[in-house]
Amino acid sequence: MRLITSGLKKRAVLLALGYQLHEFDTGVARYAREAGWVLDRSLMSAGVLDSQPIRLVRGNHWDGIVAFLAQGTPVLNDLVRSGSVPVVDLANNLPELKVARVLQHNQAAGRMGGEYLLSRGFNRLLFYSTVGRPNARERFEGFARTVRGAGKECEFLVWRHDQPRASYTEAGRWLADQIAGLPLPLAVMAEDDWAALHVLEACELAGLKVPEQVSILGIDDDALVAELAQIPLSSVDTGRERIAYEAAALLDRLMDGEPPPEEPLRIRPVRIITRKSTDAYAVDEPSVAAAMTFIRDHLHEPISVDDVAEDVGAAKRTLQGLFHSHLRRSISGE
Repeated sequence: MRLITSGLKKRAVLLALGYQLHEFDTGVARYAREAGWVLDRSLMSAGVLDSQPIRLVRGNHWDGIVAFLAQGTPVLNDLVRSGSVPVVDLANNLPELKVARVLQHNQAAGRMGGEYLLSRGFNRLLFYSTVGRPNARERFEGFARTVRGAGKECEFLVWRHDQPRASYTEAGRWLADQIAGLPLPLAVMAEDDWAALHVLEACELAGLKVPEQVSILGIDDDALVAELAQIPLSSVDTGRERIAYEAAALLDRLMDGEPPPEEPLRIRPVRIITRKSTDAYAVDEPSVAAAMTFIRDHLHEPISVDDVAEDVGAAKRTLQGLFHSHLRRSISGE
């Protein structure tokens, strides 16, 4: 954390998020308070996708900029190209712009999701992307490496690019047909929570039960999507507030004269938030599934292997053998 020295001029920093996220705004604002910055949010209220910010940019001076740049933010992109002050970008949409970046660790998010779904006994897993952007492919790479490393099946499904004008309903029907043609039970990890919502709606169209037949895991833990979906969606918390906080801290160091890092700083995901969309275990043996449910429900209690066997109504040695046979690990390991 930067220490504020009395009598020094406060640094003025522009918050220029072409794609506004509450967590990014909050993370930068938290660091700004600690560092004593004057944080300019004027572009946020004006809307960076229209022509209005031009008049706000002209004639202003900042000591640094925290940005989220994209093809749809030409005013911000031109401002960054001017090179007048240090910039930290929270996205990698314009890699040709040579600026410092702090990003999500997409491969780690994919690995975390793969490990989570494997722990629930799934043998068939799918990664779904609506566009197939670089972020999604990085997430799939981490996911696929984990799943295939465990000897399980893994597919990458991307919405057909030969149908760019298809309606949302047509795309949903296409996805429903794809999922309905796959063996069940199935676990699906989506590129983000919006794509996970698309999967959820496709399952409804196909008449498939979530999570009993299809378990769905999103990424980013967007509360507006994950919490408010018809079936609440489990998701990988990628720590977006911390990413923005670390971006602001990096900008402070750049304003002090530190050279920018050669590679983007990658912030690892925090945890999996479990909700109803993955509240099932894909284990054919009822005793093992019941034991896993008991362990999950009593995770923070001092339970023993004997407690698990007693609840399930099975001999401890028999249940241990079933765990090794179906999950390749012990009851204690679970």
